[in-house]
Amino acid sequence: MSSIRALWIIRDDLSEVLLSRRFPTVERRAQLLHSQHGGGREAYATIPNEVDFLAAFDPDPRNTARGFPNALRMRCGQARGRGTSQRDREAASLWPLVFIQRQDIYCAALPLLDHPPPSNVEDWDSIINIPCITNTVSLLEDIAVFALRYSPTYSTLQLADVSMLLSVAMPLGSPVDTDISRLGAIVTSGFGSAPLAYRRPAWKPYFYRGQQLIKFTLREKIRGSQYDREDVENVASVSGAIDVEAALEGMPDVTISLSHRKDKGKHLPLKTLAVHPCCTTQGDLLVSRKMAFSPPLEPFQLCHYSCRCSGANLPVRGFYQLKSISSTEVRLLLQLKLMAHVSNDFEHFDVLLPFPTRGRILSAERAPTAGSVSVTKDGKGLLWKVGAKFASHNLEVALPATVRFEDAPPPPPSPDDSVDTFCRDDTAYVKLYFRMREYTVSGLNVDSTQISIYPKTKAQVAIERYTPPTGTTNTDSNTARCTW
Repeated sequence: MSSIRALWIIRDDLSEVLLSRRFPTVERRAQLLHSQHGGGREAYATIPNEVDFLAAFDPDPRNTARGFPNALRMRCGQARGRGTSQRDREAASLWPLVFIQRQDIYCAALPLLDHPPPSNVEDWDSIINIPCITNTVSLLEDIAVFALRYSPTYSTLQLADVSMLLSVAMPLGSPVDTDISRLGAIVTSGFGSAPLAYRRPAWKPYFYRGQQLIKFTLREKIRGSQYDREDVENVASVSGAIDVEAALEGMPDVTISLSHRKDKGKHLPLKTLAVHPCCTTQGDLLVSRKMAFSPPLEPFQLCHYSCRCSGANLPVRGFYQLKSISSTEVRLLLQLKLMAHVSNDFEHFDVLLPFPTRGRILSAERAPTAGSVSVTKDGKGLLWKVGAKFASHNLEVALPATVRFEDAPPPPPSPDDSVDTFCRDDTAYVKLYFRMREYTVSGLNVDSTQISIYPKTKAQVAIERYTPPTGTTNTDSNTARCTW
């Protein structure tokens, strides 16, 4: 959960600060953290007033060291608080200043971080992976949505509504609820006059009543490149998200634990993990893998993660060979093999073989070992529907084919032409579209035995996992490349 030291809303022409808000309790924590890091008050920079902040604020990325508009470090002199936007480690500084531009305003915030800025310039690329930074960007997006309803006047009464929204959404500097539709109704219309059975939190205008259910959905995607060459290493990347839909009565706190599967196959270690503002867990989530949160009423994304991955983790291996018999005829062979540790159970598995720079397909002699093959509607490719399983005992399928085309169109006059310039001569690619349920490449899962709800209640728990990657297999002479 992120905490905000200060927040500003500024006109895009930098003529005035429309609204600013400071949070003294978070600022006191910032002072204590600076003392713990050995800098004491000499390394601590106070938050400037609106005039000095506006003079120091510069949203132009060209005026920063390497152009990080969303992770800007603003230098502020100790005496007057004026300065320029730059990364000067010797000077006391406000770090990191996160801001976004939406229509005619800038929304900026100064989140509280429990560690100093990176000492090496190369490490600044990793700033956006800090959960506190991603949470702050999400918070600013929500605030901008509400503030822009008063564009372009931004009168005093209208800005008072924005200030009230901040008081409800983050009364002490830490976001507790950022559902703009619900909070906007509270700010403009207030709470209902009906008597309450017990005191209701300001950020929960009503409670759910009915059958209780909490559902976790893990969605995971994999992208990579595979080469049929010993001197080129295969690469891959895996990212995913956990969506939560909680229909729970009252204001319960939910605690979950992430685990990896114990069946066959290697799991992938987590690389980054960014969480929703409702998550109240402190510490390193990559180590503990435990998250506590008070779920909002609507479905939301609890976290987004990425994994450390290599080309050996690709779920399907491919070999694609294409040879031109003439200018209007080619022979091809596509072979796909499912890795042994991957679940052989698909909702669908489709393969597209496009030929964007050749003429329309006149005929195609194909003999797939599984599924069916048809010509696409535009006549510029083949669509192979493999089916729900790799039926052979060795988990391999193949598609040999001979394809005849109309006369090929003339080549484009320049590389800027809209026609695909990659597919030339015997160079082509294949796209894979498939979806697997109850399986993730990383092996990550929500441990059903470690889910707790407080106060204790009877609620049905559902966990769903699926991997919906898409990809391509490219061939250039005798070289194969698979990109998922």
